[in-house]
Amino acid sequence: MRILTVAVVISALLIQASYAQLSSIGDAAVPLTADERAEIAKQKREEKANDEAYKSTMKRFPDSNQKVDPWGGIRPPAPATAGNK
Repeated sequence: MRILTVAVVISALLIQASYAQLSSIGDAAVPLTADERAEIAKQKREEKANDEAYKSTMKRFPDSNQKVDPWGGIRPPAPATAGNK
């Protein structure tokens, strides 16, 4: 009987934790008010505008295929070899 009680308590705690993670958006149990729907729609529009602004900004940067040597100004130049003369 003691094992059964412990099992019931543990399962109740697990169910409670998963129930707490449910979001109110899209759940049939918690209807949204008109203000909440408007706020969600506004957030989605703002996210879309931010994404478009980010994409347009990233298009302005040129693609760099050159290898950059950050220590190039500190190191002495490579000695000339016989093939480079």
